[in-house]
Amino acid sequence: DKRSNGHWKEATVLSWLGGGYRQSGDTHSYQLTPLFLYKAKPKGYMNWLLGNYTRSSPQKFYNNFLFLYEYDLNRIKQESQHNLLFSSIHYHNHSQDFLFKGFAGILWKFHKTQEWNDSRVLWLGYGKTPQKQSYNFFPVFYRSKRRWETTHIWGPVLIYANFTKKRDLQLGALGAAYWHYQNKLDKEYSTYILLGSLFRSYSKKERGYHTMGSMWGWLWEYQYETETQFRKFSVLKLFSFGKDKRGRTKIMGIRF
Repeated sequence: DKRSNGHWKEATVLSWLGGGYRQSGDTHSYQLTPLFLYKAKPKGYMNWLLGNYTRSSPQKFYNNFLFLYEYDLNRIKQESQHNLLFSSIHYHNHSQDFLFKGFAGILWKFHKTQEWNDSRVLWLGYGKTPQKQSYNFFPVFYRSKRRWETTHIWGPVLIYANFTKKRDLQLGALGAAYWHYQNKLDKEYSTYILLGSLFRSYSKKERGYHTMGSMWGWLWEYQYETETQFRKFSVLKLFSFGKDKRGRTKIMGIRF
């Protein structure tokens, strides 16, 4: 034991374990390794007790129990965060930032700020950023919307739709039952039902050509051009009636 001016500077208990009391300047410590350690300063303290670690100061408070539970507090901002099971589960609720996630956000994640919202379990949920908004319940339903693009998916009926500023695309049964494509810049489109066997329709920019029919035009077909007087209706590619580009009537290829 040691004294200084009548005050204890050091007192030991079970010195082989480093136990006892010590003072160095304005720092005081109590220790019994590895069970207990307490160290105090004028503006804070540190404590270890049976695996639980605590550190405190005017600015912060921190507590950690073998990384099974972890707590961190910012006294100035009045913001705190919690971690469980080696940080596999995390939670914090700050003034402009809320986050609750499990296993790095793989199992679940709920994150919300002034501009962001990511709320989901596995991949199912809702998301919002300054550039995009989405609802993801795939394979049942999915929808996303950007400034110039919107996408829809209805899984049970295999419907996909994508709309942009330049083009539209709609598919039923992955295109086998229904297909529709529209180029908004060239003003061209194509539509197929049952791959065109039940119905087919498409257009070309040149002369404003349009056609529609069944069995790829073999059962019946109607063709016309918006920039000319061309019109033609045919059945079985044999019987036809219409007008040529100059507006003259033609039946079975014979001009009248």
